[in-house]
Amino acid sequence: KLGELDAAAKLGIRASVSLEEQQVSLNNLLGLDPAFRHVALLDLQGQELTWVSRLSKLTAGQLTERASNELLSQVRQGQKQISPVYIDDVTSEPLVVMAVPVTDIFGDLQGMLLAEVNLKFMWDLVERLEIGETGGAYVVDRQGNLLAFGDTSRVLRGENVRQLRQVSEFINSPALTEAFAGTFEGITGVNVVGAYAPLGMPDWAVMTELPVSEAYRQVRQSAVVAIAG
Repeated sequence: KLGELDAAAKLGIRASVSLEEQQVSLNNLLGLDPAFRHVALLDLQGQELTWVSRLSKLTAGQLTERASNELLSQVRQGQKQISPVYIDDVTSEPLVVMAVPVTDIFGDLQGMLLAEVNLKFMWDLVERLEIGETGGAYVVDRQGNLLAFGDTSRVLRGENVRQLRQVSEFINSPALTEAFAGTFEGITGVNVVGAYAPLGMPDWAVMTELPVSEAYRQVRQSAVVAIAG
């Protein structure tokens, strides 16, 4: 999603063209991916030049309000940014604001392109991941907040799972690109074998767990066969 937004900013959207042309470009971007709910073009001062939305004008106006001053400051320095996850009050779906710099053909900064992105697709993807026969996966941010899990009620409650061993390792080991966390009590309360992989941008990680009973099943079966022989 961030790549789509960045490509649009580099290839098709310009702050210097007419309002009509800007809106055509933003509408094209909105139609590119159903996960985009609102898209807005801002000037370098953070003022909205134009916007398009799948929802009402009132809701669309909240997009720039969701973008913090720190986020916009980083975009002005040429960096792509993603806001913390928040939950829609009406649909209970997870959302983020993604923001990228908009430049002219010479690479000079002209403005900022923002999009509110629905992360429901991430919930669906995580739920479909197959980890062995009985294992599972979930996503956390750098603070240990649960962002995606099969039991979405735990996500909607804003649960923090930093007490889990592999989540704690992710929080305290920012340099690691992937890690095996060993055996510990997992997110559902059973003993599991776990591993995780940080995503980099955004600063989240995918956690995987496989119950110990399944992970060591082959070892136990081999041992039984050896003893019986």
